[in-house]
Amino acid sequence: MVINRNSPFSSSRIKHTNTAATLIQSQAENPQSAQSEAAETRPALQRCQLSQMLETKARQRKLQAEQRRLARQTENMRRQIESQREQLRIMRLVAQIASRIMRGDNVPQSDKDFLLEHSPGKYKLAMSARNLNNDDPKDYQALAREDAGQRQTFASAGVFSGGAAGKAASSGPPALPSSLT
Repeated sequence: MVINRNSPFSSSRIKHTNTAATLIQSQAENPQSAQSEAAETRPALQRCQLSQMLETKARQRKLQAEQRRLARQTENMRRQIESQREQLRIMRLVAQIASRIMRGDNVPQSDKDFLLEHSPGKYKLAMSARNLNNDDPKDYQALAREDAGQRQTFASAGVFSGGAAGKAASSGPPALPSSLT
């Protein structure tokens, strides 16, 4: 028999087990006195069964609490992964749009606005580093989605920085310094 020393019922369990073994042995030796001893030890056996049942219930409650904690943790991780996936998608779009601008290609105004809104620093860098001597600029279709529902999804995910970048995007791109035009 393995004894769990951390259990508050460990010593009583041994006592009740010994009592049960003694009862069985005494029944074999003296059946009449065994009946009277059985009546005395019955409450002890019931207490032992009750303590085992309580221990089982406590373990079940702990397991259920752990399962709930793991489910919450899994859900939080799923949300975090989705948010990071969306941020990565936006970073890829920003890099691709900035690259097109730097090559001197023709980029739709909606993409420029998207770049300005999500990364004003990269917008300024791309505009200042653009190749104005591109003999054969390519025309591109818009990469960024501009429908209102998508913007609302981005805003609720905390992707848009808002503030001045959002105001600048709605009023068009900022004017370039006269040295760059």
